[in-house]
Amino acid sequence: MKNHRKLRNALATLLLALPLALQGAVGVKTAQAAETSTETVNVTLHDYVSNKSLPFDKIDNSKSQDEINAWLTENNAEALDGVEFTAYDVTREYANAYETATGDKNESPADAAKTASAAVAEKADVLQKTATTTVVGKQTTANGGLASFANLPLRDANGNYKAYLFVETDSPANVTQKSEPFVLAMPVYGADGKTVQKSINIYPKNVKQLDKHTLKEDHKDFTAGEKIKYSIETVVPWNIANKKVYTITYNPIKGFIMDTDTIQIEGLSSNKYTVDKNADNGFTITIPAADLAAFAGKTLKTTVKGHLSIEDLTLIDTDIINKATAKVDNEAHHEVKSEGVFTGGKKFVKVDGSNQSKTLAGAQFQLVIVKNGQVVKYAHGNEKDGYTFDTNNTNVSTKTTGENGQFEFVGLKNSTELEAGESYAVKEVKAPAGYNLLNDPVLFTVEKGSYKTVQAADGQKISNTKKGGFLPSTGGMGIVLFIVAGVVVMVGAAGAMIARRNRRENI
Repeated sequence: MKNHRKLRNALATLLLALPLALQGAVGVKTAQAAETSTETVNVTLHDYVSNKSLPFDKIDNSKSQDEINAWLTENNAEALDGVEFTAYDVTREYANAYETATGDKNESPADAAKTASAAVAEKADVLQKTATTTVVGKQTTANGGLASFANLPLRDANGNYKAYLFVETDSPANVTQKSEPFVLAMPVYGADGKTVQKSINIYPKNVKQLDKHTLKEDHKDFTAGEKIKYSIETVVPWNIANKKVYTITYNPIKGFIMDTDTIQIEGLSSNKYTVDKNADNGFTITIPAADLAAFAGKTLKTTVKGHLSIEDLTLIDTDIINKATAKVDNEAHHEVKSEGVFTGGKKFVKVDGSNQSKTLAGAQFQLVIVKNGQVVKYAHGNEKDGYTFDTNNTNVSTKTTGENGQFEFVGLKNSTELEAGESYAVKEVKAPAGYNLLNDPVLFTVEKGSYKTVQAADGQKISNTKKGGFLPSTGGMGIVLFIVAGVVVMVGAAGAMIARRNRRENI
């Protein structure tokens, strides 16, 4: 692992920024007489960020700007402002590492330069805390990810070429992986291998991983009150140890209530964070930054359940999307939206069986589930408090028709999510005055759009017949059957009379 890290730092130092092979060969020697001690160099950092780790060997001073821009576009990289870089004078450390590489290891000057740069970069964390390490500048990227270190001395007082260590020391909250430390050992030569560069461009790279807000269910439609599980994955910034507090705020849409007692954070015990309910039925999780040290640059996985509480009917048949926001101190880290969920419903109209333009008031219906023609479950509760379905036939959810004959049940998941063979139904338990009670439940289907796209007056019609026998008051097929039956009776009676008369005549 250590060797891998060394290799990574070496790549960061050598391939990311510049062709350094030539600089180290002379970087520890006394400058030529023609080069005065007042010579300086300007180093400009061009910081970029992507949502993936970027290879270090794709951007260097040998690339044209068009090539660089094309590569940045290909890798979804963008300029990053607000990144603090600190430059340190590490001339002594570099010289010692270079001498060890050329002496003890007998490396060539070019290889020794690589080895020395990698060795110093590897010790960046230690060198930053060493009293003898001198800070020569601190700059924060701005105006398109630029940070300039101007007039850095090319040589020290003894005429030896300088070596500088550049370290990312702070960055915005959405940066999860900082750029690798790198070393510039002077002088840096141009493409001809002879001209000393006085203006140097470096392209460090950061990583920002996108947070995720995922629905952890195998379907997207739900009944009011049904538990809905979400996963919130936020990537903790690499510099969390330098911060004070980390918060995750959940902002549900109106009509969605988060169940804060279901919150769990993977790898973090509940005594390491606090949960406060918000006025909008959401919550805020507060975690001291010190308790997240082990999560620096890693994903923090939070799971929570919520449920629908339908007060606003505009939510029916509509994708319901919630938001979660992570913050570091008071700085927004990232905001992520959930996948949409929805709930449905059905509209009904109670009408006269013989005149369906006539609506009927006063009918009462229970919400039930039917299987094989029999009621197997009864609904309890309502769309606001949530539904439960079981075999208990008391305190069943009931709706009563008004003068317009209309009623509805909302907050129901799709019919396709019911158990095999089951169907939603409404069971009439009280008929309109003067009408017969329906014997059988009326089946109905819930699917997305079956509520919102239907006007109330065009809901599923449920007919009743008037009391007083099977003869409808306004005629129709019923009166035809009655007449036919009467004719049959009359014919039968006439036949019987003729038969009796014939028997008397034959006596």
